[in-house]
Amino acid sequence: MSAGFLLPRHRRASGVLAAVFTGLLFLIAFGGCATVKRVPVEGDLVKEEESLTKRVPVEGDLVKEEESLTESIKNESNPLILAEAYLHRARLRLRADNPRIDYVGALEDLKKAVDLKPEIATGEDIGDWMAALGRLVNLNQEVAQLKAKNEQTERQNRTLRSNVELLEKQEQELRKTIEDLQALELQMEQRRQQLR
Repeated sequence: MSAGFLLPRHRRASGVLAAVFTGLLFLIAFGGCATVKRVPVEGDLVKEEESLTKRVPVEGDLVKEEESLTESIKNESNPLILAEAYLHRARLRLRADNPRIDYVGALEDLKKAVDLKPEIATGEDIGDWMAALGRLVNLNQEVAQLKAKNEQTERQNRTLRSNVELLEKQEQELRKTIEDLQALELQMEQRRQQLR
């Protein structure tokens, strides 16, 4: 017989309970660390690819949408609808994923929308957007002016450098002429002394 049968019954039961309890604690502690990794199915990959292409608009789509809005604006006579169309086109022109962001056009659209429907300037942050866009447009104009001045300065600098190079060549020629004349004068002085 085994030694376990010789122990009193209550000791055997408490040992079994302790072992079961320890086993449960072990499973709970280390069972939480195990994670099940889901293997993607082909359909899941297709869905993920479709969702990515839906989130990233193609440049042509943005151009078509802007052209459609421009056409709607030309044909619309209702000022409220026209104001909303201008707001929509302004937002489209400012979208972060738009490769041809147009700050000037967006600012003009916002101004037209506010002219048609002045209350939108107070309810939505349109006034703040107009101020920020106005500052941005001014900064872009300043940058363009500075670039133009820089190009003009670079052209002048190139012209001055070529003039400096030309003057340096002329200076070298004049120095050589002076040296030749000094040598000739020295020779003439020597002949004069010989003739005396």
